[in-house]
Amino acid sequence: MMSGPAPHQDRAGVRLTDLGYRIGGQDILIGLETVMPASGITAVIGPNGAGKTTLLRLLHGMISPSLGRIHWPEAAAQTGLLLQRPVLLRRSVRANLRFAMTMAGSKPDRDEEDRLLALAGLSDKADHPARRLSGGEQQRLALIREVALKPAMLLMDEPASGLDPAATGRLETLIRTLASEGTPVVLSSHDMGQVRRLADHCLFICHGRLAAEGPLPDLFDNPPKPILKAFLQGELL
Repeated sequence: MMSGPAPHQDRAGVRLTDLGYRIGGQDILIGLETVMPASGITAVIGPNGAGKTTLLRLLHGMISPSLGRIHWPEAAAQTGLLLQRPVLLRRSVRANLRFAMTMAGSKPDRDEEDRLLALAGLSDKADHPARRLSGGEQQRLALIREVALKPAMLLMDEPASGLDPAATGRLETLIRTLASEGTPVVLSSHDMGQVRRLADHCLFICHGRLAAEGPLPDLFDNPPKPILKAFLQGELL
C-alpha cells in the first residue's frame, strides 16, 4: 500500500524529533529521537508490543503522531508498505502490477513490468492468477508492486512471517537487491537471524522508547546496554 503525494528522488535521511504516539490514554511510543539512515536496510527490533509496527505506520502516514514530528527531506514523502499478508486483486500477476502503476499515474510500460517481474522471479507467472501464487510468490509480487511506484522508502512489517525457509531466502534476496539499487528499506522483524542477514543498521525499541541504535555489528556483537543484551539472549522484557 502506498501513502503520500508524488514520489521524489532525494535520499536524505528522515529525522524523528520527540516522536510519540498515544491511544486510549496509553503511550505506545515515547520521545523517539533519531535520523533514519538514508540508504541500506534498517531493522526495527524489540519485544512484542514495543511499538515497532506503530513506528512503521507513522512513517507510512497511516496514523499521525500524538507528539513530535517526522521530518522528511522534502515536504512531500511517499513510502511503500509491505504487509505480512498481501492484498492482491483477482487478476493476473501482470495485471496486478499494471493496476498499481496506473493508479500512481504512470503510463503503461511493458519493459518496466518485465524488468520487475524478472527481478522477483515471476516472469513465468505473469499471466497466472495472482491469488493462486504461493505465499512467497504473492509476497514478492506485493513488493515489486510497491517498487513500481518509486517510493522514497520501503517499509516492511515482518515481511517473511509464515514463509518457509526457501521462500524466505528468495524474498530476502529481493529485498537486498532493492536496497542495493538505492531504495532505503525499514523492516520490523522478530527473527534475529533474518536481521543479521539483512540489516545494516538497527533500532531497538523497548517499552515504547528507543533503547539503543547503531550499525548492526556494533549492537549485536557488543550490545551497549544490558537490556539489549537480555533481549538478544531471549529473555522476557
